[in-house]
Amino acid sequence: MTKRQQPKSILLLGATGGTGLQIIEQGLTLGHNVKALVRSPEKITTIYKKLSVIKGNPLDAGDIAKSLEGINVLVTALGVPNLMFISKTTLYSTSARAIVEAMKLKGISRLVCVSAGLTGLKDPDSKLPFFVRYIMGPFVWRTMYQDMAIMEQIFMDSGLDWTIVRPPRLADQPLKGDYAESDGFDVPGGKMTLGRADLADLVLKTLDDDDYIGKAVAVAYTARKH
Repeated sequence: MTKRQQPKSILLLGATGGTGLQIIEQGLTLGHNVKALVRSPEKITTIYKKLSVIKGNPLDAGDIAKSLEGINVLVTALGVPNLMFISKTTLYSTSARAIVEAMKLKGISRLVCVSAGLTGLKDPDSKLPFFVRYIMGPFVWRTMYQDMAIMEQIFMDSGLDWTIVRPPRLADQPLKGDYAESDGFDVPGGKMTLGRADLADLVLKTLDDDDYIGKAVAVAYTARKH
């Protein structure tokens, strides 16, 4: 494995969500510089060293491009509010197109995206459990997961140095660090819930390892590891 082992300058989208806040706290602790592009800066109530907060639209290529000055990696943890998760949305695909346009304009290639394992509901190679794919799947596919799948494909076709991280349902739990990873849409034997702190831990881990480039990685707790 090729280890970079040096602080990164990160542009973070989705910084005011639960996962985004974990990425900020852990990223700064690891010595990274973090710049957050958010619509509502007042939602970030804690003042951190090495954190810059910029007001702007994370769905607008121009705002993203302006925020990429001095940045060498973009991390997107954008998501819809909890009460909207069952609604149709184009947030993910819209943001993906804007991100790719802005990064190519600025000549920045490294991208890490938080997605979800349920993007595999319609993938013929998916090994998601039978219940998830065939019983729950028809009810949830035409919600945000369909648009997340479009987002993933946009990034995969972009020519950027992308990594996609696919967690299960997320919860606010302390960092445990005992999660398992697997290529694809799910971790065999994986539990249905993952702590946001552990998701953030993996997102930041991918920044120091070139082996994650061009990969979609599922993450989950397992009975063996948790």
